[in-house]
Amino acid sequence: LTRWLKPGGYLLLGHGFWSGAPPRPWLEASGIPEDTFTDWPGLLGQAQSSGLTLVRATPCTTADWDHFEGTLRTNLLASPPDTPGRDARLRFVDAQLRWGRDCLGLGLVLLQR
Repeated sequence: LTRWLKPGGYLLLGHGFWSGAPPRPWLEASGIPEDTFTDWPGLLGQAQSSGLTLVRATPCTTADWDHFEGTLRTNLLASPPDTPGRDARLRFVDAQLRWGRDCLGLGLVLLQR
């Protein structure tokens, strides 16, 4: 992504991170390997090693994350059943709402070139 940024340009990245150890049922239901994410300090380290300047970073609150996933679930349920990826995404959202609230966080990271 950095190659498309002009000097002085900003990149706002929203990315998951482990806020706790993911339970086996969550990993199985989501289909996401455990090494997909790192913890919050690891995410910040990856952002800083990108060659861009870290301007600001904040993890979303559980309420923010619940609102995001709940809205996504509502929208998915309203979509036609044959929508590509719908069922897999619904399984992920349901797993996230059931087991993921204590293990997967969402961070917003603002970087500048």
